[in-house]
Amino acid sequence: MKIQHKAIALLLSLVVLGQTPAHADFTGDFAVPNWTYSETNATADGPTNSLTSTLLSITSANWTNGSPVSGTTGSYSVKIPWNIGLVTFDYAYTTLDVDGSSFDLATYTLGGVETNLVASNIPMNGSTSGTKSLNTTVLGGTNLSITQKCSDCILGTATIQITGFRGTPFHDSNVLLAKSPATLSAGASTYTCKPGTYTFLNRGVTSEAGAPTSLIYSLVLDGIRVSALSSDKWATMGTTMVGATNSSATGTASLESAIWTVTGAGAKSAQCEILAYQDHATTSALSNNL
Repeated sequence: MKIQHKAIALLLSLVVLGQTPAHADFTGDFAVPNWTYSETNATADGPTNSLTSTLLSITSANWTNGSPVSGTTGSYSVKIPWNIGLVTFDYAYTTLDVDGSSFDLATYTLGGVETNLVASNIPMNGSTSGTKSLNTTVLGGTNLSITQKCSDCILGTATIQITGFRGTPFHDSNVLLAKSPATLSAGASTYTCKPGTYTFLNRGVTSEAGAPTSLIYSLVLDGIRVSALSSDKWATMGTTMVGATNSSATGTASLESAIWTVTGAGAKSAQCEILAYQDHATTSALSNNL
């Protein structure tokens, strides 16, 4: 009976995949050598995997010898280049598990956030397919992972297959990205904010170390922006209410840091926001909380 089920599911999978024209998908920045395969709770009974220039495939584990090892996963991961703003791919999924997809979910993870790629109510011998588009504009440099899971790892497998994988670059314009956050430190009555590091995409493609030409620092006390200072001296804010106390926040700013002197009491928390400019490109960054 299991052999029959597998034959039916394989036929369904081929029908679904046949709807997608064959072309080289995993090339360039997404070529096969740039992908990494990994497993959790790996056993001799799977999962199984393959990756060619046109097809990524992972089949879930299915324990047949001894006691099953639950929670086994197989994952392919690739780093998204900084100049890619959109990732799109076609997927086809089939499940042979007697409990359907709920026990063998396929997922993707981008920027550390895992999302189900298929619904959890697909029945045994069922299949689904579609196209997924992921906005990576603010997540360049992070990893994208495709994962096939099994919960109990018995009573049938499931397979996720990816084709049509493509990355779309940013528009042909400069892009500034915050690579590391700003930092904020405090003294008896002073706050010092220093910018983090930046990546500059020249014409949206060539990655360079960022060198902002203008920075606007905002000091946030108890959730209220009490002062803004710019490195080129064109943005300032004066005395502001901090909580229920009249407080004065004055200071100076440069491309290296902003330093405020705050008089008056009432501040319970502090944070620094930075808006950076470089060659008509902008980005924002937040510091740690104090």
